[in-house]
Amino acid sequence: MTDQERDQNADHEREQAILDILGQEILSGNQDYSGAAAFNFGGEDAGAAFGVQEGQAVADPSNALAAILDACRLGTLPQFAFIPALLGARLAVAGIAEDGNVGSFRPLAVEKRTQGEDETETEGESQLFIAAFTTPSLAALLKDKAPAIASVTGRELITTLREGYALTIDPGAPYGVEIAPGLLDALRADIANNAL
Repeated sequence: MTDQERDQNADHEREQAILDILGQEILSGNQDYSGAAAFNFGGEDAGAAFGVQEGQAVADPSNALAAILDACRLGTLPQFAFIPALLGARLAVAGIAEDGNVGSFRPLAVEKRTQGEDETETEGESQLFIAAFTTPSLAALLKDKAPAIASVTGRELITTLREGYALTIDPGAPYGVEIAPGLLDALRADIANNAL
């Protein structure tokens, strides 16, 4: 067996494992968010905004959400296949809690300039991002700025996130994803209507 054949077999096994995790009903494409096409794979820009250095955000390969995000980024899975996995996943959100009081927890929000029409960040608008991580160890990368970590499901985070905020999952990781407010609004509406 050649190296190329071995790589293809490994890719196929990984894809099959992801499909097993997701379940076929999730991939049936019940929801179409293409009108809100407001997400961007590749979390390096957001990583820089949060102070995560390149190469620091490396996920545990057994983490289902990270594997699904990577498969969507690479085109192995449909673009929006990560959404159901995100809603059910347990996420770690870095923030600040005064005197360790859980009720005072505030997630770390970072302002990031978006690209303008001329593809430069200087012409774009600024956007507030909240970061969530697939594992607490990745959230700990922000411990200097945000020493507290809250554990929530993706559904809980999206439904309670203030309107107008964007969300980034695993900033700094190549598979990381930035989700703009428009898509978050569409997800909240579908959650409220029991469509998700």
